[in-house]
Amino acid sequence: MDQSGQVRYNSDMKTCLILLLMMSWSTARAVEKCDHDLESVMMYEQRILSQLKEGDEHMRKEARPAVMDALVCLIDIQQNSLGFTRYVTNSFLQTFLGNGQVQGVPVDQRYKQVSDLLLKMAEYSKDPAHLLMLEAHSKGEWGLYALMCEKGSTAYCSDFLPDIKRISKQTPLVAASSMLLLKTAYFKLNGPQQRKVFERIRELYRTIDKEDTLKRRVIDSIYNEVLPSAPPLGMLG
Repeated sequence: MDQSGQVRYNSDMKTCLILLLMMSWSTARAVEKCDHDLESVMMYEQRILSQLKEGDEHMRKEARPAVMDALVCLIDIQQNSLGFTRYVTNSFLQTFLGNGQVQGVPVDQRYKQVSDLLLKMAEYSKDPAHLLMLEAHSKGEWGLYALMCEKGSTAYCSDFLPDIKRISKQTPLVAASSMLLLKTAYFKLNGPQQRKVFERIRELYRTIDKEDTLKRRVIDSIYNEVLPSAPPLGMLG
């Protein structure tokens, strides 16, 4: 890497670290300032998009604080709302994580500016499994599974959770969040359902290629976290 490239790299690293600290501070005050109704979900999405210029390859630095602040509010709504509002918020967040827009809607490259920045932050993190944005998103998404996985019978919980086929097709950020969701499920469940989730985590650990940098680092972290309490080998498939 030449000197100018090294300077740009160091600058990007510094920006990512600053944004991580800013997100931590924003999360602490999010409950006090974020509105949680469906209309506000649309407002925060538009607030993000209004900060970005179509045609720009990367997000402008001056836009980042307002974008991150609105993203934190969307995360807060996802975690603290119910029903359709939570579902819509999760859908919007997945788009900002690079999951693609609804079919038939004109492609808006501004979403990619957001996902590119978040991916850069995740790749530079020493512990991506504990990145605030992905960890918070996966915990908020867990609320969509609570009916099948926490209330009453949980016998079919694992049937609804992300599986290897689905994760293999997801973008790195969405896949990381899905794997963190499996970690949450593992610690919430017990008995046969917990074993099924562990088998899924173990299979991801065995099959994710090291070239998939973010996915590999996240599954390594999750596997090491759940392994000490894993079911005995004789109970696994």
